[in-house]
Amino acid sequence: MTDTARNELLWREYREYASKNQMSRHERALLHDWVKAGHSVHEPVDSEYLPGPTWPPMDYLTAYRFDRSIADEIDGLTEEERLDYFQENLGFSLPDHRNLELEETKRTAPPVIEARVRQLKRDLFHLWEFIWSEGLGDEAQAFVESRKDDEIPFEW
Repeated sequence: MTDTARNELLWREYREYASKNQMSRHERALLHDWVKAGHSVHEPVDSEYLPGPTWPPMDYLTAYRFDRSIADEIDGLTEEERLDYFQENLGFSLPDHRNLELEETKRTAPPVIEARVRQLKRDLFHLWEFIWSEGLGDEAQAFVESRKDDEIPFEW
């Protein structure tokens, strides 16, 4: 099939689809751009929120509306609340990207960094031992609790 014939087919599908399906102006513009990019209105599209291909397959407008409904549901939720939403409503959990990034950083850290982290952990342990042995543990713990949400320059 020539490019011209394919384009004619795509636009014929678009006009037929648009005449049979109600859609907002915004959705019509998105679908128009989809077809303009060389896609069929019936071409299966994966959801942004579901792992892998969907069954039954969703066309562009159906996938857009599905993703939009989920985006509206999770708008304003924390990362943890979003993960809970996916687990409860879609039956799966997404990997927590913060943990994945942290694990990747730990895995690829040069040995000198690993040694420094171990040394810092030992230093912290000995500092706490000293604080508690001097009877300052409760006061130190209260101080730490008052600052627990403050950012620190480095965390593992």
